[in-house]
Amino acid sequence: MEFISWSRFYPDLYLDLIRPKSGGLNLTMDQRVLMRAIVRFNSTYGVFSRGYGKCVSGDALLFTNDGMREIESFFKSPKTNIETVEPINISMANKDGNIETSVLGNYDGFKPTKKIITRERFELEATHVHPIMIMNSSGALEWKKAEDLIVGDFICINRKNDVWGNKTKLDFDLTEFSKIKRKYQDLNYPIELTKDFSYYMGLIIGDGCITRHDKVILLQLMMKCYFLWRIFIKQ
Repeated sequence: MEFISWSRFYPDLYLDLIRPKSGGLNLTMDQRVLMRAIVRFNSTYGVFSRGYGKCVSGDALLFTNDGMREIESFFKSPKTNIETVEPINISMANKDGNIETSVLGNYDGFKPTKKIITRERFELEATHVHPIMIMNSSGALEWKKAEDLIVGDFICINRKNDVWGNKTKLDFDLTEFSKIKRKYQDLNYPIELTKDFSYYMGLIIGDGCITRHDKVILLQLMMKCYFLWRIFIKQ
């Protein structure tokens, strides 16, 4: 009881006491000041400079219960320069791959950004102060602002986002497409995302080609046929 009473009336000292030497929540000075104000006063107000907020570009992908969605698709007016805060409930994967639900979405308007491209061609465009998790020279994980990233930094990529949504109905409209390509009018277009159709689309994306107007090409299948021809026919 004495400790609880002490921590209540001396929140500054209590926050310093629970700060770990390594790991945990390493708050910056402005974040610690805000935390101290929250526990000390009933009402807290903050004034921050332009460009202070962490933000990503509108085409950043989120792994949600509705599939992979660009973050700008959740906002009403993502192309304007008007800052807005909207009630947005998104069930999406966090950095540990677990599902969390958001409460609010903040659109910050137009700001200077930096595009980060990894060796494996992963991309992220974010504001200069957006934190990126990296592995430092000692092998420990830490946060680094986008503006401070340099070539050679090791950026963490979450490979636990096994979240693809539960929507299987294909509700895209192919009416206009069939008008342009009249020879496709009599085809039966798929209306449900089945396991077989998903596998077929994976083959097209991974080893296929649809640049020809009259055929679909599967490169892996062509290579297999070529080697079979070399072994059994050419010899």
